[in-house]
Amino acid sequence: MKTGMFRALAVTALLASACSSGPPVANAPSPSASASASAPPSPTPTPVRSLAIVMLRGSSSYVVRDLTDINHPRTVSTIGDVPAAQFVSATEISVVAGGLFRVPLSMSNKSLVASQATGGFAWSPDGSAVVYMVQAAEGRA
Repeated sequence: MKTGMFRALAVTALLASACSSGPPVANAPSPSASASASAPPSPTPTPVRSLAIVMLRGSSSYVVRDLTDINHPRTVSTIGDVPAAQFVSATEISVVAGGLFRVPLSMSNKSLVASQATGGFAWSPDGSAVVYMVQAAEGRA
């Protein structure tokens, strides 16, 4: 129950941060009377991808979906039967499967982060630090 609530909270936070934008910037005309040069066009900003880890109806595998165009969502990566997957960044996820692993969305070259991780974990916003739970030794709480 707590894992589902935590995942829902994480997805909501991810979507909220991905959907937010900075304040609009306006270019004011120059008051100079002799200004003959025009300003170069500003570059078009790269759209931020809105990603979510979901299980599609009729499937038993989790996938990463790009919801940037909500009318045309697309699958970016197939994770498989790993219910505790979480985003580390827009290009990586982490999973607990015999340890805590960091995996690119291409699902190649996974790297072991912690061999004793047994469940709950959370990454810092920049993906540079993680906290995780381990199984207590028998007789310890």
